[in-house]
Amino acid sequence: MSFDVSILVITYNHEEFITDALTGICQQNLGDLSVEIVVTDDCSTDNTAGFVRSMDVENQTLRLFVNAKNEGPMRNLTNGLRKCRGRYIALCEGDDFWIDPNKLLKQMAVMAREPGVAASYSSVTIVDREGREVGTRNIRKRELRQTDVLRGVIPPTATVLFRRDCIKEKDLEILNRVQYGDRLLLALVTRFGIARSVEGPHAAYRVHAGGLFSMQNEVFRAQKALQTYRVMYEVFEKRSQRKAIAIGASDKFSFLIVNALVLTGDCGFRQIMKEWYALAGAKQLALIMLHAGKTIVIRALRGRL
Repeated sequence: MSFDVSILVITYNHEEFITDALTGICQQNLGDLSVEIVVTDDCSTDNTAGFVRSMDVENQTLRLFVNAKNEGPMRNLTNGLRKCRGRYIALCEGDDFWIDPNKLLKQMAVMAREPGVAASYSSVTIVDREGREVGTRNIRKRELRQTDVLRGVIPPTATVLFRRDCIKEKDLEILNRVQYGDRLLLALVTRFGIARSVEGPHAAYRVHAGGLFSMQNEVFRAQKALQTYRVMYEVFEKRSQRKAIAIGASDKFSFLIVNALVLTGDCGFRQIMKEWYALAGAKQLALIMLHAGKTIVIRALRGRL
């Protein structure tokens, strides 16, 4: 059986939040769209799967898959992508939730109208653990090309909808080589067209201590970023692509280095920078140091150091 849209919910230890995620999905106005909900649970140690099984999804199709062992976030994602039967795939992590009941209709209308669009996205509301709004995140660009994504312009995951045929089986194996791959996933999708912004916000991104990435320290984040950049350098071989990757890396690493210096007084990045130098060369390493130095000066002038 095929569907217009598969809504993929990736979850791990989200019993406190999964009801919000599924409720936001079930409140969608679907019109003539045929939709399935695919939930992949990465062998949660809490009762996430139980909460999913107890949800009343009315006339919608919901399929729950629980990994036999903890696979990690990317394998949990790729396991779910393999299960999706829709022509389009919408993403929502289990601790986030949708807030616009017309999200799918708006995005599908844009993508049906513009065949050159491979994905769509919107702004997002940022909420705390209890769901209270604490901010917003907007992507200023109205459309993203692959080089934009490689540079690090990444839409919020919970707002993304993309064409299923843009991701091939070999791409899933590439994604499995990294631990966090939202940039890599969208870079693979935008080989086949642009990503288009749709007026939002469509979703809420929750920041909490149990989030996969939100509470990790800067060195850990840099290690995982380096792992992703290494794979991206291998996959995207054009000069323009690698230049975009390097620009994104300089922004990412300089931000993390400065944060680490401010928080601990010792960034601990020496080995990571050695590996980046071996991968990208002296020019790109110097660019990171230049960006970090500028950021330190600016923060000092603003009294933030």
